[in-house]
Amino acid sequence: PAAAQKGLTNASASVQRAALIALDQMKTSTLKVNQLTPFLTHKDSSLQNTALWVVSHHSEWANEMTAYLQTQLGKATLNADDQRRLKEILVSFSGSEVTQAFIARQLTGTSAAKKSFILDVMAACHLDTIPDTWSNQLSNELTSGSNTGLKLEVIKLIRLQGTTNLGSILQNVADNEKNPDELRIAAIGALLEKDPQLPDDRFNYLYDRLQPEHPTPMRQQVATVLSQGKLTKEQRLKLASDFLPNGADAFILPRLMPVFKGSTEPEIG
Repeated sequence: PAAAQKGLTNASASVQRAALIALDQMKTSTLKVNQLTPFLTHKDSSLQNTALWVVSHHSEWANEMTAYLQTQLGKATLNADDQRRLKEILVSFSGSEVTQAFIARQLTGTSAAKKSFILDVMAACHLDTIPDTWSNQLSNELTSGSNTGLKLEVIKLIRLQGTTNLGSILQNVADNEKNPDELRIAAIGALLEKDPQLPDDRFNYLYDRLQPEHPTPMRQQVATVLSQGKLTKEQRLKLASDFLPNGADAFILPRLMPVFKGSTEPEIG
């Protein structure tokens, strides 16, 4: 161990890399977090990647790594390399409750760019269930502020992770007439993943936004959301008899056709 420890301070990046690997593989390794963290930002990419690899399989370092992560995330801006490195570390330690709580705290009182980065980190974590600390912060993001882009990222994350305990918040987002249409439609889509039944008031809202006077991207979004629901006979009939003959076009029709899959009613056919 003594020779390997000495190798960490060698001028050669190759020697340092070999020393890191050797210390990591020793049963009685004396490698400490503060010895490794300087290599995480080393200009030699091979040495940096080795340090990341070592960190990634030491979940017991979660507490000690928090101080390093806080310092790094405290930078005014994070470049692409910073984000790649920090994301890899945060995902590696995401099984730790300490790291989960740390990640959640990063959504408080920071810039939109850093919030977007943290949401990206959350999306990359492979957890059986979303921690309550995350759910609370995601709820706050959806109910406060005016950054529609961030709110859409939150809804995308909720759908990706299969979060089921934010249904009431999503309902409020979907039904709030002050919210932008893009956000309301996305929230309805997220709700349909848990319950494919579409209440008439939300169907009527979507039906209105499906009309030709609205922007094509919005209409495409609506058609996609409608295709995710299990519509009632009356809802499908309204689309078939009132909308398709007058409002469907090449951009909308392919997205809307799954709505009618399996329909056997003659009037809809």
